[in-house]
Amino acid sequence: MFCSMLSGIVSGAAGCIIQVEAELRSGLPYFTMVGRLSNEAKESRHRVESALRALGCPLPPMKVTVNLS
Repeated sequence: MFCSMLSGIVSGAAGCIIQVEAELRSGLPYFTMVGRLSNEAKESRHRVESALRALGCPLPPMKVTVNLS
């Protein structure tokens, strides 16, 4: 399954529009974020996982890849 959408981020005092793409594949459960990420964003995958669980939306037992470009 593949999904794509536009979103935005704050960069300093300005905003940027980014494209968020997510893909689910069969395979061992794994969540990864790729693309033009700073070190802080790379570390955020753990925060994204725990936030989804707190909302009652646990990650499916599949390979999940999120691309931020």
